[in-house]
Order: sequence, then C-alpha cells, then structure tokens
Amino acid sequence: MCEIAKEAWDIFKATHEGTKLVKNLKLQMLTSKFEEIRMLEDESFDEFYVKLNDIVNSRFNFGDKMEDTRIVRKILRSLPERFWPKITAVEKTKDFDTIHVEELIYFL
Repeated sequence: MCEIAKEAWDIFKATHEGTKLVKNLKLQMLTSKFEEIRMLEDESFDEFYVKLNDIVNSRFNFGDKMEDTRIVRKILRSLPERFWPKITAVEKTKDFDTIHVEELIYFL
C-alpha cells in the first residue's frame, strides 16, 4: 500500500532487521556468545569452528565485521589443553597481527 519505494523499503528493512534498538540488542547478544564460546573437550575443532563462524557471520549480517586478528586470538584462547603444543607452535612462528583465520585453521 506504499506509494513511494522508500516507504516500502523502510517497512521491509524494519521487518527484516528490526529497529535500531532490536539490532543493537541482537549485536550485544552475539557479542556475549562470542566472548563466552569455548571448545569442549569432546568436541572436534570443526564442530567448534562451525559454531564460532555462525556467530561471526551473524554479526556480519547486522553490519558488524570482525577483524581476523580478533577471531584468531579468540580461537587460540578457546582451545582445550590438547591443542597447547599447536598453540605454542603458532605463537612462535606466526605474527597474530597478520595471520588470517584460514591460515590458522590449516595450521591446526
């Protein structure tokens, strides 16, 4: 029933993304999930990475792109003790400010 395309777009956007308040609340929830996620002892790295990547992609969908360095550091902090030798090797051979997530995944 909108006469102007801009009105229709605003309605569609509000319906799909929610208001600015809702968007901010969802981003806060995703930030909490990102900060709290840890890899479980009986979990495979692939299972953990799927959950982490889902959070990162959801944030991106709300317009909040995360830097690779932040994701890399999160992955390394979240791994269980069985990964410590690999974490030490990464720390000794890689620069956290330049390593990409894909490179870290290949290394692990």
